[in-house]
Amino acid sequence: MKINRLKIIVLTALLFLPFLQSCEDFLDKAPSSDLAEEAVFTDYRLFKEYVDGLYPFLWYTGEDFGWATYAYGGFCRLQLSCLEDATDLSDGARSDCGVRTGFNMGDWNQSSALRAELVFPWTGGYSAIRKTNRILDHVDVIEGLTDEERAHIKGQALFFRGFFHHEMLKRYGEIPYVDRTYNVSDDMDLGRDTYVDCVEKMCRDFEEAAALLPPEFPESELGRPEKGAALGFKARTLLYAASPLNNESNDITLWQKAAEAAYAVIALNRYTLVPKNDYGRIFYGQPTNSEVLFLRNGGSGLWKEGFSLPGWGNFQLGVGARPWSDEYGSTPCPTQNLLDMYEMDNGEKPILGYTDNDGTKPIINPASGYSEAKMYERRDPRFYTTFLINGEPWLEATAGIELFFHEDATPGKHIKDDNTWTQTGYLEKKFWDPILGPSSGSTYMNWIYLRYTDILLIYAEAMNEAFGPDVDGLGKGLTARQAVNRVRSRVRMVDVKAGTKEELRERIQNERAIEFVYEDQRWFDVIRWKKGVEIFNRPVYGIRTIKLADGTFRLERRKVRDRVFKDYMHRYPIPRVELNKSKNLKNNPQWDDITVEE
Repeated sequence: MKINRLKIIVLTALLFLPFLQSCEDFLDKAPSSDLAEEAVFTDYRLFKEYVDGLYPFLWYTGEDFGWATYAYGGFCRLQLSCLEDATDLSDGARSDCGVRTGFNMGDWNQSSALRAELVFPWTGGYSAIRKTNRILDHVDVIEGLTDEERAHIKGQALFFRGFFHHEMLKRYGEIPYVDRTYNVSDDMDLGRDTYVDCVEKMCRDFEEAAALLPPEFPESELGRPEKGAALGFKARTLLYAASPLNNESNDITLWQKAAEAAYAVIALNRYTLVPKNDYGRIFYGQPTNSEVLFLRNGGSGLWKEGFSLPGWGNFQLGVGARPWSDEYGSTPCPTQNLLDMYEMDNGEKPILGYTDNDGTKPIINPASGYSEAKMYERRDPRFYTTFLINGEPWLEATAGIELFFHEDATPGKHIKDDNTWTQTGYLEKKFWDPILGPSSGSTYMNWIYLRYTDILLIYAEAMNEAFGPDVDGLGKGLTARQAVNRVRSRVRMVDVKAGTKEELRERIQNERAIEFVYEDQRWFDVIRWKKGVEIFNRPVYGIRTIKLADGTFRLERRKVRDRVFKDYMHRYPIPRVELNKSKNLKNNPQWDDITVEE
């Protein structure tokens, strides 16, 4: 009789085996790999190392699938691709790009690179949760810990139990919420808890964690969750719970709870938005900054090997801004869809839609001052930190990067007319520290899971849905519009132009797209808004820059490729290997009728 993987994890813990299943060996190598749990739970030094063994799960889920299996966020985590390549904001310029081979074509095959997104978050998440419960089982009886150490360890375990359940809940919907260690005699063929129960248990874990964690860890402990991180993930959890996918009746009280949770972070007065001149450096060049609530500590490393902290993991840098590389091609590549979302400097939308399905005939907003011939001028300042466009000096291309084709179709130096190079005509530079050359240099590159900007936009979205743009319904002295404008004013953008709740909703959704582009948020935002068919089931567009004989350039809009998204894809399928081993675990609607390989 087969037993599902969840049972195996629990049984393994109960029997005190020296290490987990073989697929988890790498994770337990950092740092308490081959120690029997009996020893770990009787020595406070080893126990603290065991606690640190939670952190590798932020990089690897435990599956042996090569280097491209970064678990939760990060470039190149889906076989030389990122999840943003499955959205309207990006295209992976590689013929075997992980996302493009599956998500983009609606072929969610679990045997492909998509296992890193469809399967590993489930299996790896429960492996990590097993560890959190074992920590909580023993932390009160370990001798040698100070009261402060004990509290901080409890806080970390509770935070991560909430965090990993959150990562699964936003993908699969209802899941078994495992908040205790099971006995051998217990029925471990677990069904799925209701979504409401999952949210309540998750919020409880984050609340208890917040009460135990310090407001700030010392610099030597960079990467550990603090009080604000726990409260911030509670706010994000409640935002997802209030969103249309999970709140079909539009219960306004759920939006109010999300707004209150976000304001609890604001009220800490612990975080601030970095100034405009340092906007790019939020993501590189320094270990952390005043905007970060929770990050994955990648440390400082070389340009190519990634950025690693011994025993914790590795963050592979994206290659979008390295256009002269024949080794990997370029990903992610910004789309024209994304460019058209950036407002003009007067706050007006430049493009109101398209009269064709290929994106070649835009409907121009006459109030914006936009023109096709000068489409890169007078845009939201965040545009210039995201896009790498033709003619821009970049790294060793001091005379300007050549992303053009001559009239005879001969390519410039930094582009080719094939799938291993950008097909959108643009390259991404948001995360690329300019001190990095094409073959040398080092910098900090820490993946940020949650930053203060998100807290402000969570508050703005929730307040707008609960009370409208300009009503201070919580009495906190901050309306939805004011919260959005805090984010915009940081980059010196004019106040948001929206009169009604519906108009501000659309602007907030747009604001999230451009503010968090390539931060692993767009896919899950569109999913929770239940707008996947509307936004993802349509083509992505690009530009072709033609250099004319007189040295000037002509810009030609073009469709890059069609995309496929069906309504049932708003929830991931439960991994087939798990369903085959359980009578109580049921799949999400319609997925049982879809053939997915192992």
